[in-house]
Amino acid sequence: MSNSPTNPFDPNTGQAAIPTVKKKTNVWLWVIGIIGGLGLVAAIVCCGGSYWAFNFGMGKVAETVKTDLMGNPVIGEHIGDIEDLSMNLTATGEEQQNGAKPNTMVLDAKGSKGSGKLIVTPGPGGGFDTIELELPDGTRHQAKPLEEFDLNFDMGGIDLGDAENPDGGF
Repeated sequence: MSNSPTNPFDPNTGQAAIPTVKKKTNVWLWVIGIIGGLGLVAAIVCCGGSYWAFNFGMGKVAETVKTDLMGNPVIGEHIGDIEDLSMNLTATGEEQQNGAKPNTMVLDAKGSKGSGKLIVTPGPGGGFDTIELELPDGTRHQAKPLEEFDLNFDMGGIDLGDAENPDGGF
């Protein structure tokens, strides 16, 4: 069987081969799309994590302030028992622009009798240096943390001994 010179399937016929069309691939578009998508996911995770960490930290600060102000007569008189504390970033910025210490925070307080703003300045030892209550009418009252009050407990007749003999004479 011989190959015919007109056979289109014979590679030796002397005719030029039909050029094959290369399909255009979009590899670079896929690479750029994947990198962009991963960057977007990383930005969302980073921003979401930062937001969560900030809210978690501010919640802990609010709980500490709430605990320190339990039984405070100034707070009890004006806003009652504190039910909710939340960070007020706008008022914090305004307070610091008005010359407050750099770490001063403003917390919105809602209580059983009313509401107000707590202007809190952290102290060097982890406690609070000053706490002020600002009422909606603009008046401010100094609200010291509980450990600064002079509490006189009635010990019900228990003799605690004297300072010279702390073990009570035993």
